Amino acid sequence: INGHYGYAAVADSNENLHIMWLETQSWLNSIMYYLKLNSQGENVTSVIQLRYTGSEVQHPSLSADPQGNLHFVYTSYGFIQHGLFYKRLDNNGSNLTSDILLTPNSNGIGVVAADRNGHAHVAWLGQGGEIRYRKLDQNGSNLTSDIIIDSPNPPYSIDVPSISADVQDTVHFAWSRWNGSMFEIHYKRLSSNGTIITPEIRLNQNPVWTGNLRLATDESGTAHIVWEQEVTQQRNIEIFYKRSLNIPFILPPYDLVSLIGRFTSLVFSAMGGFPPYLWSLAGSTLPSGMVLHPNGILNGTPSEAGNFTFTVRVIDRNFSSVEIPATMEVYATLPPSNIRHSKWGTTAVPGRVLDY
Repeated sequence: INGHYGYAAVADSNENLHIMWLETQSWLNSIMYYLKLNSQGENVTSVIQLRYTGSEVQHPSLSADPQGNLHFVYTSYGFIQHGLFYKRLDNNGSNLTSDILLTPNSNGIGVVAADRNGHAHVAWLGQGGEIRYRKLDQNGSNLTSDIIIDSPNPPYSIDVPSISADVQDTVHFAWSRWNGSMFEIHYKRLSSNGTIITPEIRLNQNPVWTGNLRLATDESGTAHIVWEQEVTQQRNIEIFYKRSLNIPFILPPYDLVSLIGRFTSLVFSAMGGFPPYLWSLAGSTLPSGMVLHPNGILNGTPSEAGNFTFTVRVIDRNFSSVEIPATMEVYATLPPSNIRHSKWGTTAVPGRVLDY
């Protein structure tokens, strides 16, 4: 068996276990096997053999969608095939698509997560060591272009990411990064179309080796992350766990400009968490005449001038909350227009200075 690079497993919604593993027969000659087991560990299918001649296959990653179909990616090294490939199978290991080349510029490792619509979310390390992400439809066609999740700047280096799609089709990423002096665990969350919901968060920092992350999401959209970490004193490896709650994220803009006596309105919006959202102020006050409504609308006619800072809070139906600072600048009169003028001409006139 092809060691650390050669196996993948996933359970489907019917509690069946799907396993893939690789066996290297010789250089540039690998066999990929598939087997389905029921919840009692009994064979549902026979062992299915897929042979890849003229290439060495490594790093399989496997995911099951709610319809029971299987999505997997693998890396092929060789003269005939080289790059990161994707394929979709039915619940018994039969092909639903051909092997689709996603990119020839892979750094060797890709991961896949399927969402409730049967779409595949694929992340991999690019040739420059950056983490790239792409969303595919059920046929393996691109639904997004490549999105850079993280890119190393020397002396930074990035480890293989882990990825998961939750019940709201938001996509969670976790990965480890070496910053030249410390190992760090980072987390990010995107919407189904690639919009950032949760910006990059550093979950952990340690001077000793940290890696081999695994990420999973539950029905509430909470991300559960485990990783291995060296313990310097004992010189051994321990497993650590952390969770990142599915909290809402307030979208910009956060700033407002108005004039005394002029009606002004701004609508705050959020993503993530579990709508509907309830908006309020968090221990701060607005300019006189302005009101923040529970639906996120800030409006009114300000009656005092100044630069006001306040804190906006949003709470979802699970009572998860987040706060952001916002500002409102109210002018007594409109500031002067920033307009400049100059003269120019094509004919010189004695005593006149112009640009020609």
